[in-house]
Amino acid sequence: MKIIISRKGFDWANGNVPSPVLPDGTLLSMPIPSYDDISLGDLSYKGRSYRSIMEELCPRRSFSGLLCHLDPDIRKNNRLVYPDDWVPAFGQADTAQQHLENQGVEKGDLFLFFGWFGKTEEKNGQLKYIAKEKDLHIIWGYLQIGKIVKGKECSNYYWHPHAYGMANNTIYEASEHLVINGVDTGLPGAGCLRYSKDVVLTKEGETRSRWQLPEFFKEVNISCHSKDCFKPEGYFQSVRIGQEFVVSEDERVTEWARNLIVNNYDPEASLAATEKVIKEEKKTKKTTKKKSRNTSDNETVKTEKKTSVTVQKNVFSKRSDAIVNPTNKNLYPATELSRSIFKATGEEMKLKEDRKEFGICPEGSVVTTTGYRLCKLIIHVVTPKWQDGSHDEEKLLGDTYHRILDTARENKCKSITIPMITEEDPAFPIMNAACIFIDSVMKWVEENRDYPLNIYIVFSDQGLAKQVKKMMNPIEPDCA
Repeated sequence: MKIIISRKGFDWANGNVPSPVLPDGTLLSMPIPSYDDISLGDLSYKGRSYRSIMEELCPRRSFSGLLCHLDPDIRKNNRLVYPDDWVPAFGQADTAQQHLENQGVEKGDLFLFFGWFGKTEEKNGQLKYIAKEKDLHIIWGYLQIGKIVKGKECSNYYWHPHAYGMANNTIYEASEHLVINGVDTGLPGAGCLRYSKDVVLTKEGETRSRWQLPEFFKEVNISCHSKDCFKPEGYFQSVRIGQEFVVSEDERVTEWARNLIVNNYDPEASLAATEKVIKEEKKTKKTTKKKSRNTSDNETVKTEKKTSVTVQKNVFSKRSDAIVNPTNKNLYPATELSRSIFKATGEEMKLKEDRKEFGICPEGSVVTTTGYRLCKLIIHVVTPKWQDGSHDEEKLLGDTYHRILDTARENKCKSITIPMITEEDPAFPIMNAACIFIDSVMKWVEENRDYPLNIYIVFSDQGLAKQVKKMMNPIEPDCA
């Protein structure tokens, strides 16, 4: 078994501040900024968003709208919307993946994820970095490779940032159980660790890139490093650039890794495969025994035996046959949402060519293209604009939602994801638009009881989503 020491989370160039060691010992690694489709506001720990935690630690900075690269994705239940078929996974691509391939990384090998951390404390009711404490490199998580997925097959992991469109793209799915030297440790194949001195790489009193490693590391090879990295002063100087450092196979290194994980495993942050199976079985049994009468907990309105309307946060949270792309008159991806949909297809340039055949489309128009790797169908919708309220804007918006759903039915879709198409138009009164959205969807469902369709409606604003769920609660009895 090879051990791969992998640098992940905020660093000096990406994030500019350390991830927090929370007062309870939680190692809360902050994913680096990126152009992916999830933000720090979409991630949470014990009811608090990552964004609010970082803004409390850094009161002069705003993390609003900061998109991030959630990879490795191994922490249990940190998403506001949790994909039903989620599994712990880590992705790599380009030259970094080529390095792993050159080092012979394979199924059964073990990633140890480390990052830049700073200790925190509660002071006068506010979370703060401890000023006198030095920043540290800390091992915060692990993943044993259970499956290696490459190329187009990565699209099956639709919730993962490496699902689409990268050179030499690879996803490492975690094994079901952590097995070391042929012995099942009883732990899941991926998880997070809690703070202790054991997980600290940095040598006491030194800068964070100077590590204290056991003596036997001098007898093994560590990629990207030479024997000269072991300094006479008694520390190992880790390189400042590079993501993965592969340690050659050695039973002592393997045992060191095993003890580190077993002694510091954080059960609250990790999801065993068996736990996931039990959770899904309970969910299935509960759904079979009775129909939900409200959406306060499960966010779903059951409208017919095989039809549901579900509020979710992200257009990629569930895989569906059709995804709605709110767009402009020339169907060009000008908004952040539209760009992310184009990118997620894995064929961004082809899709840009496809949309040209429609020319200029009037407001309220609905046209379709293939979804390539993302979905069966992309329904492009020219968003109606708000003028002054006297130009039938609300009627046009309601009619547009009906056309969207009619299009899904005409194309025999079994599921559709619809974002609130006016949400990026600040001029359109937001609550009016939300009410029209819900009313239009529910009216269509009522009129099309003979057609089973799973409808996922999306609000990027969580406050608005909560209000919409309250609005939806009384709808259910009339539609049952």
